[in-house]
Amino acid sequence: CGAWVAAEPNSAFAHLSRAIAFMATNSGNPAEDLDRAIQLNPRYAEAYATRAYYRRYWMLFDGAANDLEQAFRFGISDKKIEQSARNELTIVQGGQKCFHGSPTEGVLFCGAIVAGIKAAKNLGKEPPYSVHMMRPLLGRLGIAEFETGAYDLALEAFQNLDEARELYGEQYGGLWDCKWSYYWGQTYRQKGDVQRAFDKFYHCDNGSETDPSIRSKVDDALGLIWLERMQLRTAIDYFEHAIRDAPADSSSIGDVATYLVHRGIGYFLQGDLNKAMTEVKAALTKNPREAQALYVLGVIEQRNGDASGSAIDMFAATRVQPDIATVMEKMGIKP
Repeated sequence: CGAWVAAEPNSAFAHLSRAIAFMATNSGNPAEDLDRAIQLNPRYAEAYATRAYYRRYWMLFDGAANDLEQAFRFGISDKKIEQSARNELTIVQGGQKCFHGSPTEGVLFCGAIVAGIKAAKNLGKEPPYSVHMMRPLLGRLGIAEFETGAYDLALEAFQNLDEARELYGEQYGGLWDCKWSYYWGQTYRQKGDVQRAFDKFYHCDNGSETDPSIRSKVDDALGLIWLERMQLRTAIDYFEHAIRDAPADSSSIGDVATYLVHRGIGYFLQGDLNKAMTEVKAALTKNPREAQALYVLGVIEQRNGDASGSAIDMFAATRVQPDIATVMEKMGIKP
């Protein structure tokens, strides 16, 4: 085999062999040789299967899944390699459910991968990819735990992010996802720790997050804390940023409606009922079932002497959200 590789150094087989050697010794750049092998022979099933393993090793699950699809499509001649590829597919599908599945799937599959890495570390067999990927896994796990209402477990996962930084050093500790900070902050909010929540939101707000949907959520969350502190001008500024930075696509319409009504609440607490009404009506054009907007509109109508309109809107609000009166009273809005 070595002589054959030496004779044909630029063949697809030679590049695959070199990639396998690099992977076995944890050296070189296997990705380049795997890519080159497939460029030279686009129907090279074994090369696709090997690249799938390499991509899964670095938790690039979507790319690994595509490679395995191609490997099975072109047919793997070696039965042992084929069986290995099918086993690999099970792992890859679990990884995809970890990062892209429902919150429940995220908890199950991300939790299993994290547990596997920790077990390997305890045995002294920690794979190198865990250095790069432990933090994204913990971040995703924390978000999934939060979304399933398991706030204590979410907090544990997020706190382990700092542990991962200490374990693997600042070389990888500098990598951060604003989404983690946002959900970490929301977890603290659910636990009643407003100051720590503020710190996490503020960490994200001062970062370099480019995802406008997350940036908007963070601005709104900070605005609500300033609202609770009755720093109304600052709160309104944050809500304005949230509205301005929200994505223009339809997926953010509900969020924008929420940001508008929050800005309306800021104006209401300032005593400017006209501006408040304008905001909540704008919110209702985007989401006619926005409970907070309906309730605030009902309160404003009541203060303006429109008892009939007030009753209709406040009733509509309670049908959407039965506890809306309690929620709004905590925000300083009451008839």
